[in-house]
Amino acid sequence: MGPAVFEGEGVGEFIHVVCVTGELDLSNSSGLVRQVESAVRTGRNCVVIDLTGVTHMDSTGLAALIESHHLTHARRGRLALVARSDSIRRTIEVRGLDRLFTILPTREEGVDAVGEGADLA
Repeated sequence: MGPAVFEGEGVGEFIHVVCVTGELDLSNSSGLVRQVESAVRTGRNCVVIDLTGVTHMDSTGLAALIESHHLTHARRGRLALVARSDSIRRTIEVRGLDRLFTILPTREEGVDAVGEGADLA
């Protein structure tokens, strides 16, 4: 599969879901950060990044996830990741980032996790 494609969608008033498909790497990880920046600028500070369609992620992809976490938390929001692939989960876990992120197996669980108390954000 080729470079990452990012598709964003609003869910309710405060939640934004970004679906990533393809390879999340140096050539395109800034696109993920731009999606999250745009969402938080419009008041959607609770973000779910769906990595289900990601076939490969390098350290710049991880850095983009960390930056996305900082962006949402700076706006008193939440971030959750959806990751089903063992290799993507391992990439996150090996670097100890599973302690930073809420990682869930489905998009619905991600939306529920970031949506808890979102009306107070």
